[in-house]
This record gives sequence, structure tokens and C-alpha cells, in this order.
Amino acid sequence: MITSDPPSERRLPVGALLGAIVVIVVIYAAVPLARNAALQLLCLAVALGLFTHSPRQVTTVSLSACGLLALAMLGLWSTGTQGFDSVRDGTNGLLACLFMLVLGQAIHHFSVKHEELSEQQSTMATTLARMEQLATRDPLTGLFNTRHMTELMNQHAKRSERADLPMSLGLIDLDQFQRVNERFGHAVGDEALVAVSRIATEVFRQTDVIGRWGGEELLVLFTDTEPEQALLGLERLRDRLAGQDLSVARLGVKVTFSAGLVVWQEGEDMDATLTRARHALLRAKHEGRDRTVTGHFNPATLS
Repeated sequence: MITSDPPSERRLPVGALLGAIVVIVVIYAAVPLARNAALQLLCLAVALGLFTHSPRQVTTVSLSACGLLALAMLGLWSTGTQGFDSVRDGTNGLLACLFMLVLGQAIHHFSVKHEELSEQQSTMATTLARMEQLATRDPLTGLFNTRHMTELMNQHAKRSERADLPMSLGLIDLDQFQRVNERFGHAVGDEALVAVSRIATEVFRQTDVIGRWGGEELLVLFTDTEPEQALLGLERLRDRLAGQDLSVARLGVKVTFSAGLVVWQEGEDMDATLTRARHALLRAKHEGRDRTVTGHFNPATLS
């Protein structure tokens, strides 16, 4: 849909442009020696103004300029004003009106095409953003999906290797989540998973990358972070979940999680890092759930 409102970057109001046109027409009528210059100035003002306004305003400005000039010439002719040559000045005025009308129609057409192109570009940008979201986001939780998380992990691994920065990987699995699905239904289970994902997004830092790794598993990439700090982040999430029941479908659902936390080793294939994280996660499950098991660093160093 083509809108008649000018975009925000247009600075000259239509009222100001019409006011300038009125002043020029008054000068045309009152100063005989300035009539040719006034006609040129009028055409210039209309031309410059038309390039900065919407299609409807283009038509309004050009017709107003021609109408005002025609009224001025008609008044000068009917009153027999000295210095007004009906043939010479009438011809010049008619040519000026034709110029402004033709220019107005041409720019009107250009403005319409410009508006259509802008709308198409906006629609395309929205579509591309939507396509990117579909390609990178999990449709249920809104977190990054597995494919995009894999790309991000490889990118951050290369960055960490170049800059010699620490990077940790936390694999989270919601404990006995199948029981939630069996007891309350999969719709409630999905709501609970969405709630956990939202809380995780709130708890973790903006520099932490969170994704859904499939089923009830979440994967957290702790960039530029020492493993002890990554462990603290996981425990913040645990404390947050322990302190509240997830209100889904008007039910209070208590959720805990087990996690495996490992440090990416320089030069290590990311699949190998993920395998170590899964082994740590399985150990957490076997050791009683609702805990984090770490690998290759000593969490006892935490103060």
C-alpha cells in the first residue's frame, strides 16, 4: 500500500513550500520587472520541492502553483494592470504552467515507483529476516537451533584459538522431563521447556550463546570465559529454577537439570568437545541428577 505521508528524512513541510510559492506569485504580480525571474524561481521551487514529497503532495504542489499563477495573471489582465502584456506574459505564464504540470506528473510517477520500491525493499528485508530466523532459531523456544549452534561453536573456536581466549561448553538436560510429558501432556511439556529457555536467557550473560540441542537439551557456549565462571553461570540457573515452580497451563511444574561442563582445548575438534560434554552429562545423571559434572578443571578452586 502506497502511503501519502512523506518519510521522516524529508525536511521541507508542504506548508512551507506552498508559502514560498505564494510569495513568489505575489512578487510576480507586484513587480513587473521581476516577472520572468519570478517564473523561473517558481519553476525551480516547485521542481526542488517535488523531489522531497509523496505522490499526493506532488500533485497538490504542482496544481497549486499553476492555479495561483493563473489567478494572478487573470487578475492582472482583468484589471488592465500597467506593464502586463497579455500576449507575452500570458505565453510565458502558460509555458511555466505546462512545465510545472509536466514536471509534476513525471515526478509523481517517479515518486510512486520510489514508494513501491521502498515498500518492496521493506517487505524483502522483513522476509529475509524471517527466513534467517527460521534458518537459525528453534521454532518452539526461540533459541538458536542445532545447525546454527554448530556454526557458532566452530566460529568461536577459531576466534578463541587466534586470540588465545578460554571457551567452555555446557550441555544441559532437564531431569526426568519425560515424566512431565506423560503426566501433564506434551503441550504442557512444551510450555515448560519454553519457560526454562526464557529463564536461561535471562540468567546467562549476553555474551553466552544458548541453543536448543534437541529434545529437552540446551547447549550453552561460554565465550571468553574461564571455566569456573561458566560453572557459576550454570549454578545461577539451577538456583533460579529451584526457587520457583514454572506456571504453565495453571500448573506448578518443578524442573531440575543435569549438566556436563567442559573446556574446549586448543586445536580440538568440536565434535570431540561435545562428546566430552555428553560424557560429563551422563555422569551427572548417574550420580543422582540435579548437578553439574565438570571435566578437565577443578571446581573446588571456586572461592
